[in-house]
Amino acid sequence: MPPIDTHQEARLLGKHRRRQSDPWLASQSAQSNEQAPWLLSYLDVMTLLFSFFVMLFAYEKAQTNQRAHLIASSVSAKALNVQSKTPGTELAIASMKAQSEMGQLRKNGSNDPLETEETRVPHSFTPSFDLLAHVGHTIMPTANASELVTTKLSSVLLDETNKRFVEIDRSAAEVRIDIKDEILFDSGSATLNPKGEKILLRVIPALTINAGRISVEGHTDSTHIGNRIYPSNWELSAARASAVTRFLVAGGIDAKRLRAIGMAEMHPRDTNMTPDGRAKNRRVTLTIQTDREST
Repeated sequence: MPPIDTHQEARLLGKHRRRQSDPWLASQSAQSNEQAPWLLSYLDVMTLLFSFFVMLFAYEKAQTNQRAHLIASSVSAKALNVQSKTPGTELAIASMKAQSEMGQLRKNGSNDPLETEETRVPHSFTPSFDLLAHVGHTIMPTANASELVTTKLSSVLLDETNKRFVEIDRSAAEVRIDIKDEILFDSGSATLNPKGEKILLRVIPALTINAGRISVEGHTDSTHIGNRIYPSNWELSAARASAVTRFLVAGGIDAKRLRAIGMAEMHPRDTNMTPDGRAKNRRVTLTIQTDREST
């Protein structure tokens, strides 16, 4: 048996006596022994709750990304499989709604580290109106229809526009064609001449690009005609508008789209005081509405 160190034994005994005589040290030791089990249980519960909320967050993120991916796939499939019985406006609205919904999803979760390349919705995704343009009898967006009609007319009437016999103006909702009377009719006549018929034959295909209303307006200068056939410029302008309208119907344009209007000299483009001004005022104007649905 090893010998007992009397000095060490005396130090331990003195420490024990001081603890017993000092109530602060005794109370601190007791509290430490009582709190240890409670703190361990509390830390276990907090760890479990944190793990639970991390799992919930990850699950919700995965569902959001999957939903956005499905929306993008659905919109693309609908656009590519558009049929003639599907109104173009409905598909365009559906595409824009889907785009708005996906934009909201990106706004809520585009910076999430759980988002991957496979599930990320492209920020440049935009439903293309080109897929809707002139498929079967679907409606085309207004700006595209005006542009297509103008492009077609400019190509088939290039020579006449260069010679200032024809002028073409375009806006978002309509296209206007002003044709001087001298290449459509003989002086004082409302019968189309051969050159005028050839020009209108070239115009007809452009009028079938969309199904908007077409107004055919006859205009004259201020010179009084006063003969037995046409007592005034009202009758002459109306007869010329009607002659052009009948020719368009014979060429295949739906008569329900057309209306003939005699304007006489009431809407001049230039002065009636000069020969050049009067020549500009004698014209037939075709106004094609491009903001109407196809029928």
